[in-house]
Amino acid sequence: SPMASAEQANEKIELRLIDRDLNEIPASLSETYGETLETLDLSYNVLTNVSNLGQWKSLRELILDDNLLDEAAQFPSIPTLETLSLNKNKISKKSLQFMHDTLAMCSSFQKYKNIDILLQSISKNFPNLRFLSLLNNKACPDGMTGEEEDEDDYQNYRYLVILRLQKLRFLDSRPITSQERQQAIKIAPFITKKKPVIAESDASTPPSDYTPLPQTAKESDHRGTFGTSRYVYFGRHSEGNRFIRNADL
Repeated sequence: SPMASAEQANEKIELRLIDRDLNEIPASLSETYGETLETLDLSYNVLTNVSNLGQWKSLRELILDDNLLDEAAQFPSIPTLETLSLNKNKISKKSLQFMHDTLAMCSSFQKYKNIDILLQSISKNFPNLRFLSLLNNKACPDGMTGEEEDEDDYQNYRYLVILRLQKLRFLDSRPITSQERQQAIKIAPFITKKKPVIAESDASTPPSDYTPLPQTAKESDHRGTFGTSRYVYFGRHSEGNRFIRNADL
């Protein structure tokens, strides 16, 4: 059976429960695969929480794209996790506004409240996280949700995530650069200080074609297909991992 085939030794075990209309995570998942599973894909479901995710000893990739999770999602501790994808969920922001001056951009820490709740949970429970994607959530100013945001908004959001997740190497669609880390450190002292917010009329007009996504994805950089892997697939979609891989990971 598919379940049995997932437990082959000395292989990378991947379980995909895609597009199954799941509103909760089956309790048996961690009991059955907790010792060996490395990749768990629960995309295209209707999950509103992950409290029943369970305990994992080998899990490295957790894909939760296109669900109904918000910033209050409570994750269990998974020290081995390196990749987390939460694209297209319900992660919101609370007037996530910044000043456009790079060194004094933060208006008030309360304006980061919602996204910061999530980042603190991630930092605590996934201490070795290297890859995070939050695209197509309102908390991520990527231009995909219909919000009026520009490139500065997206860059400032990146600074906040970098500050909270020190080991992160790749955020959304591109690697984290050393320059970004340095700039994030510079604005850290300002992040809890109240600053006047620039009026909407003073804000620069975003380029109409702006997107944080790269223009092209180099197939030669893809690293997700190396090694022996056994897939356990349950669902109507055939796509697998939708991460953008990069040699910088």
